[in-house]
Amino acid sequence: MPDVPNLLPGQEGDGGSDCDLELDAPEAGGSNEDLRRIRGSVDLPNGDVPHKDEVDDVPPLVTPCKTLDNSAAGLTDPMLLRRSLKTQRAAADTATFRRVHDHPGFHPYRVILGDVRQKLMNTRKRMEDLLAHVEPSADEQWYEDQDDLLKPLRAVYWSLYECGSGIVADGRVLDFIRRVSCFGMSLMKLDIRQESTRHSEAMEAITTYLGYGSYEEWDEEQRIEWLVSELQGRRPLIPPDMPMTDDVREVLDTCRTVARLGAGCLGAYVISMAKRASDVLAVELLQREANFQVAAERGMTPDLNRTLRVVPLFETLDDLDNAGSVMRRLLNLPWYRNHMATAHGNAQEVMLGYSDSGKDAGRLSANWALYRCQEQLVAITREANIKLTLFHGRGGTVGRGGGPTYLAIQSQPPGSVEGSFRITEQGEMVQAKFGNSGVAQYQLEIYTTAVLQASIRPPNPPKHQVGLVGIHC
Repeated sequence: MPDVPNLLPGQEGDGGSDCDLELDAPEAGGSNEDLRRIRGSVDLPNGDVPHKDEVDDVPPLVTPCKTLDNSAAGLTDPMLLRRSLKTQRAAADTATFRRVHDHPGFHPYRVILGDVRQKLMNTRKRMEDLLAHVEPSADEQWYEDQDDLLKPLRAVYWSLYECGSGIVADGRVLDFIRRVSCFGMSLMKLDIRQESTRHSEAMEAITTYLGYGSYEEWDEEQRIEWLVSELQGRRPLIPPDMPMTDDVREVLDTCRTVARLGAGCLGAYVISMAKRASDVLAVELLQREANFQVAAERGMTPDLNRTLRVVPLFETLDDLDNAGSVMRRLLNLPWYRNHMATAHGNAQEVMLGYSDSGKDAGRLSANWALYRCQEQLVAITREANIKLTLFHGRGGTVGRGGGPTYLAIQSQPPGSVEGSFRITEQGEMVQAKFGNSGVAQYQLEIYTTAVLQASIRPPNPPKHQVGLVGIHC
């Protein structure tokens, strides 16, 4: 179940919103001090009202003004956008204001939203060009992510409130803001999934070509030491002319595609059959190298924090038993802890496999191993002050971890569901559960209710007993 952001317009979230709000609700006709304050940037076409040469006696719609917070970055204050209508109304007599307001070019909200519409069209055209393997036009403005789209929408929202049109603001404008906050620019995000051995093969090809030795022959501590030293460096590692097999090229091409699309379209990079901490660090290094290459293609400075979250998937019985020690080793690395804080908000996601573990150990042993694994992960992440999200790879038939959704969520270990919960829906169940709007709403209600109850009122931990009292057949 995806994490749903706070839907209040301008609310500062985990992603680091550019807006800063107070909690007092604005009232129509109130003073500026009583209104919510929002700081950020809004790109306006020419920063003025169209047909300005015909409306000389009216102040510009927006006059650039830099705040203390934004002066260094050169951002204009959208507070002026929200105050513009009041200022113009107070500065002009009724007849002049009415004459100017009736002018076909004086529609400030249409100006702002018209620019939003054009950028959305440019964004869609860019997506179509990328899918058709056509180089997009560099002359057109488009939205990089949902934060860029939300800035003008929030400014329009609070401007309507200041002008006494809160009912209008709470209508389609607020509805649009909520949709953008929920679905972003791509409706839904896709996860990337690759097996850990494919990354090891790529690392083997790199280290062998550069003369460092055989990556696959190194022990775990050697791998971690080398990977961390490369991650702490600032130089590119992979030469562009390095010979490689088709399998290695596929892995590197996938990482470059991830770097081009970014977190706006993609969710997590899942490592199947993860067994050790170096499996996670290898993907982090491959993502960093891809960012270097894509930034060089675009003539930009690489942003090393713009990477997908890496999610280890523990599937076999042995991997589930060792998951706690693997994550503890990762979280004890200073580089990894700093990366978690700067790039992912001190949040770690771990995926648990139900199907393969059931095949490996049987249903009873696998379920008990999954339960103990979750208990260990909760204790380790709490000790490290890391927000844990468990991704359950279950669903469909009973052999693949399927079963009643509500009972499955309620039976998770205490502390494993704290406001966040991810679960897969197998292909054969998607149509059955979400093919009809009424059924889909009912399923979402089940998920929401179960997650809220498991977070607020978690179940009691199991009683640990030395042995079985008796078995009655």
